[in-house]
Amino acid sequence: MLNLLATAALAGAASLSLIQMGFVDVGEKPTDSLAATKQLMAGRLRDPQSAQYQVGELKPARCKGGLLSGNVAWEGWAANVAINGKNAYGAYTGYQPYTVLFSGDRAVNVVEGLDFGVYGPAKGLLGLGGGAGVCKYLRQ
Repeated sequence: MLNLLATAALAGAASLSLIQMGFVDVGEKPTDSLAATKQLMAGRLRDPQSAQYQVGELKPARCKGGLLSGNVAWEGWAANVAINGKNAYGAYTGYQPYTVLFSGDRAVNVVEGLDFGVYGPAKGLLGLGGGAGVCKYLRQ
């Protein structure tokens, strides 16, 4: 009977995420992700004042560190963002996909491509397609 209760408790815990169980603290959700993204991209775009943004849903996320930096390099919130900036001729280039990483209300890094681009989760047969599996969204 005791084994049955322990198994039921573990099965219930398995359906909870690490965030819900209190094992992962990604911090407070950013209050103004658009303003933080614009501030981060200001030094990276040719004409940041004219750039157009489409910010997706904020999700808790994590990126692994290397052997020397430990297991977790970054934990926080991330969002897919499409940015339409101008080129040297003053023409818009079309929306380009990025993933923006947030720590609190600050955008701290940007990665080219949706869902962490080449650093995102591996996909396909044996995990050979997609990204390197360094960064991923966490279950809420």
